[in-house]
Amino acid sequence: MKKIVAVFVCLLFLASALGASAVVLAGKPDKCEPWPECRGGGGDPPPEGAVYFWQYGGEGKEMWTMKADGSEKTKLGIYPGIDGWEDFGALSRLEHGGHHWFLRFEVVGGSYPSGQWIRELFAVRDDGAVEVQLTDDPTLETFDLGRALDWGIDDNTVTWSAKRWGDDPIMPEEFGIFSAGISFDANGDVVGPSGEPTLIWDTGYHYYPPRDYYIPNVKRFDWSPDGTQIVVAKWQHDGWNYKMFIVDLATQTETDLGTSGYKVSWSPDGSKIAFIQSFDLRTINPDGTNEQILVEPIYRGRDRYVNNERIDWSPDSNHLTYSWIVWIRDRPPLDIDNFVYRVDVNSGDKTCMTDDLDDAFSHSWR
Repeated sequence: MKKIVAVFVCLLFLASALGASAVVLAGKPDKCEPWPECRGGGGDPPPEGAVYFWQYGGEGKEMWTMKADGSEKTKLGIYPGIDGWEDFGALSRLEHGGHHWFLRFEVVGGSYPSGQWIRELFAVRDDGAVEVQLTDDPTLETFDLGRALDWGIDDNTVTWSAKRWGDDPIMPEEFGIFSAGISFDANGDVVGPSGEPTLIWDTGYHYYPPRDYYIPNVKRFDWSPDGTQIVVAKWQHDGWNYKMFIVDLATQTETDLGTSGYKVSWSPDGSKIAFIQSFDLRTINPDGTNEQILVEPIYRGRDRYVNNERIDWSPDSNHLTYSWIVWIRDRPPLDIDNFVYRVDVNSGDKTCMTDDLDDAFSHSWR
């Protein structure tokens, strides 16, 4: 009987949302909107592993971890004075010295020929207690608009999108994805770089008028599980969008997946690639077949509920985490709330994992 009532309430909720011409939400919205049933969804049993995520707190940006069912939330560290979604990159795939490590670019002074501040790459321990500089190269400019940044297939390397400046003050010499090695101590902590950054794939470039400079063509990328290929979201001049390609690093060849998308993520078992397209969360096979929509945005009057942040796979490749961003336009000033959700890729069931927090986002599953 309770299930019947719950379904009836859900239908009434969705019908009112679709039929309303304008909706004003009073006060802070329910964390689980627009799916009231999401607290009990997301698959049965819950997947294994730990999910790391950011939370904005009173003292600064905070690193948290929780179990994959949303329980046992623990604050690991606080990073005062750090804001913005793009300050930190991916969490390390492997655990070192009892910790995971993040990647971030930090302004170190001076400027590139483009006029942008010089940024170098750092590794930061998940508790915020240790930060190690990995690059020291004023000729290598990171792409700071939707940064493409990740660990290598193991944690012995880092990879990111950048451009290399030479003698020409207008046009850089190289655009592409670069790789650099990392050294560890006996405890497994990062201690510094190992070798100089090298170009592993030439992405090409396009002109970006608002900044009046040239940038690499890649928005985001992710590695195949075997480390031989990467999936990339590559800028297309003719369509003014990002299309998805598989790049074979040995042959330096590209295979068009036949669809547009960005913020790509390759499943650990290699069978699926998740991506965002027009705020939809979708999956596709690596051969370009079986494209499916898992989560669609919902528009409610002037308010929006959209997927526009990091996506990540569970270790068993059966679930995805994503960020559900709520734009409340009738609660001035423009209010944005961020929630971390989990979706079962087989059933489509969804779970709000951070309904007890105020502003959680940018997650990584380990």
